[in-house]
Amino acid sequence: MSKKKVNALSDVAQLLAQFQKRLDALTEGNNNLRRDLTYAEDAIETQKRMNLQVTETICKLRDSAQRSFDNVGADVKVLLEENKRLNERLEQFKRGTATDIDVALIYKVIDDFQKRDDVRLKAIEAEMELIANVRKAFSAYLICSGPSKTPECANTCCDVPENQNGGY
Repeated sequence: MSKKKVNALSDVAQLLAQFQKRLDALTEGNNNLRRDLTYAEDAIETQKRMNLQVTETICKLRDSAQRSFDNVGADVKVLLEENKRLNERLEQFKRGTATDIDVALIYKVIDDFQKRDDVRLKAIEAEMELIANVRKAFSAYLICSGPSKTPECANTCCDVPENQNGGY
């Protein structure tokens, strides 16, 4: 063979070796990209699960706050009714229409009602303050999360009936 053909074959062999090195580098880079893509897809799925859990928790919190408000409303209604009956009894006593009733017993009953009403009123005030704080925290979450993070439930945990009595 002539020297020119040998040199040409040697040049072609070097070019093929360089091409193979570049091809190997591209293959490794492609494998790295696939690994990165898999990691990103896993991270996205994890974030979706976390977002769903947060959304469900917020829905449950909202429902709980609504039930608490309904319970407070029912408690206030009962307290007002008891207070009305107490005032009626007191008026009867003042007019002297109550018969065969020991005055000390009446005052004891009045004191018991007032103490019980005070305790229940304090409990209701504490519950209302807790509910207000929950609402403030929820509002702060929504403000910090921005409008794109407003929770939307795909299930019925977020559907609040219009007339919920809270078991009363």
